[in-house]
Amino acid sequence: MEHRVCLNKMIVVFMTVIVISSCFVFDIQTGLFSLTGLLAKSLVIDNVIESINRCKVFLIVCDDPDPICEFIYQDLKRSATVYKAHGAFTHNQKMIIMSVMKRGQAVQLRNFVKRYQPGAFIAIVNSSEIIGKGFRGLN
Repeated sequence: MEHRVCLNKMIVVFMTVIVISSCFVFDIQTGLFSLTGLLAKSLVIDNVIESINRCKVFLIVCDDPDPICEFIYQDLKRSATVYKAHGAFTHNQKMIIMSVMKRGQAVQLRNFVKRYQPGAFIAIVNSSEIIGKGFRGLN
């Protein structure tokens, strides 16, 4: 993440110098148009860089985690963490599966869970910083 922040800051500083220069070389109107373009480019660059490493974090609350975990291990070649939970409203014991995967795999997992365990609760969260085996290292 540090590299992305540094890159974006360098681009913004460089472009700011160009925008300020355009005010002196041309006129204020051209400078304001340049500033608008700079802001738009900054937002686009931020979003593009952020989306390059975007992954999906799944939290699946279900009664029987085994078929879902088997699909994750065998078909998606990913891993998962399973832990016990207690429903606050129903007071029933549930299982929670947590798994992280690439976007294409996420679609497959979501479809599998919807098809084979339609009563499961799924929370899918975007993440751009996944560090560990199968993703980026700590270095």
